[in-house]
Amino acid sequence: MFSHIAVSLPFAKTVQRSFFILLCGTFAGNAYAIQDSDLLNCANMVDKEESLNCFKGLTKATAVGSKAEKPIEIHKPKTEAAPPKADMIEQTEEAAEAERKAQRQRDRAQLNFAHERLAANMDPSYLTFGSGVHLGADQTSTHFFYEGQIFKNLAATDGTFRPFADIAYWIDIPIRIGVRHFNDYSKPVKTPTYNPGLRIFIAPNWATQSADLETEKRLTYFSFGLHHYSNGQAVDGTLPDGSVNTNNGHFSTNYAELAGNVDDLSGPLQLGRLALRQQFYGTFEPFQQDQYPRRSMFMELRSHDFFKETPLLVQLRATGEADFGYHYVVKNDVYPNRNIEAKWSDRLGAKVELLLMPRFFDDVAFYIRYDYGHDYYNINFQNRMNRIQFGISSK
Repeated sequence: MFSHIAVSLPFAKTVQRSFFILLCGTFAGNAYAIQDSDLLNCANMVDKEESLNCFKGLTKATAVGSKAEKPIEIHKPKTEAAPPKADMIEQTEEAAEAERKAQRQRDRAQLNFAHERLAANMDPSYLTFGSGVHLGADQTSTHFFYEGQIFKNLAATDGTFRPFADIAYWIDIPIRIGVRHFNDYSKPVKTPTYNPGLRIFIAPNWATQSADLETEKRLTYFSFGLHHYSNGQAVDGTLPDGSVNTNNGHFSTNYAELAGNVDDLSGPLQLGRLALRQQFYGTFEPFQQDQYPRRSMFMELRSHDFFKETPLLVQLRATGEADFGYHYVVKNDVYPNRNIEAKWSDRLGAKVELLLMPRFFDDVAFYIRYDYGHDYYNINFQNRMNRIQFGISSK
């Protein structure tokens, strides 16, 4: 570096000693950092005395810097994070939207599966063969060809709109029409039953239950409905002697029903249901007062299908009923001596059904049904039942 400069021996030794101190100070991590340009400036000075003083000055600066208590902090320039590229943002948004769409599809599948299970637990449509086998003390008519019920459930919502994430609900319009085709003169259908309503089903803790639905486990839900029940007749409900006109007399009532249901495909029972029914005051026909139940409680149990490995599935269903809010089984305002007070045994009813379901039928089952209690066919409510019927029903 200094070969082109003509110097004396004392001067050269001074320069070498200064340069050595400078190098030692630099590699020792001194506070003062020596630049190549500083050394060249000192070496290129014409006046030797000035050049020597220049080197001494650098040496002194290095020596002073070596005594510094704190080393010079070298701050690296801050580098800002590069903004995400547009294509990366777009890919992230597309992935999030795809996940949301997949979740909606899973929710829809779960809701559809749950709604199918709700529909399977509703009243079936059925048709009996004749009036059945009438046992002791049965008072129901023996003069009809068949009894039929058509039940249709119109779903008003599919359950996908949920203001609360953990609650799923469905609103439906249940319509039940019942007929008895008599073999009397002109073969009439007398006093048919019309029983429409509006009902809401609620499944709380839906987020918890939805995971179980995939493995077909337990579904707990509640229902509340408002219903109308009449027979479409306009003739007086009683005859001149005070007895009920079951031929063409009018019958009408309105009621509310609250029910809790547990559908468990893995437990000992497939369905357990408890329902409370309250008739509205002021909606009865006058003759129904104090002889038609104001309140009723129902309990229904259904077994799982038996013999699943055979061509014929078998299911057992049982329903118990208790009625309250009335004093008479028969009340006659013309001849009070014909009144019959209601006993505890009169307030209880039961229905037991055995369903035989051949696998080669898509939606038809044969059934045997035993009824005990009082007749459920609108204005015939005074008649005692104790009979066995045979027929076909929807599954």
